[in-house]
Amino acid sequence: GVKVKNFLSYKDEATLTLMASSIEEHRDINTFDVRNMTLLKNAVLYGKNASGKSNIFKALSFVQNFIINTMKMDPTSSIGINNFKLNEDSINSPSTFELSFIINNIIYKYGFTILNNEVQEEWLHQNIQRFTTLFHRKSSDGSSLEIGPSFKEGKQVPKNQIRKNGLFLPLVAVFNGE
Repeated sequence: GVKVKNFLSYKDEATLTLMASSIEEHRDINTFDVRNMTLLKNAVLYGKNASGKSNIFKALSFVQNFIINTMKMDPTSSIGINNFKLNEDSINSPSTFELSFIINNIIYKYGFTILNNEVQEEWLHQNIQRFTTLFHRKSSDGSSLEIGPSFKEGKQVPKNQIRKNGLFLPLVAVFNGE
């Protein structure tokens, strides 16, 4: 699933989940079970014009591009966030993105918050039997970075390599993290 807040037409938090409802129609061909959850193989977004359908895909595209290109950015480059602009409070509020996904039967939640062209917060949690923190960055410069005991590759990254306009997780990958 994906959560987005204060991005384009999304002022408040919006969530797109692929968890199946209790409707039985097409359950046999459009769902699969993992970890006591029934998930959709695909979904369709529909609604009236200008209701935000395309913006959920723009949010996903922004997240993908930011993760892929964060290491290519100059330390002074603009992140280029397009927050909700129809409300004065939103202009000065953070934009938040969170992805939930499953790899090898482990649920992960990865997200980050951007404000004033800086990554203010970034986190990665895993759920094997319960949610635990792999890492939680609570400041733009990385001075407040909590690394969980099971995220050894995060401990290999020098804190002085963390940029205010860059993400920590791709930096871990540069340092050959799993």
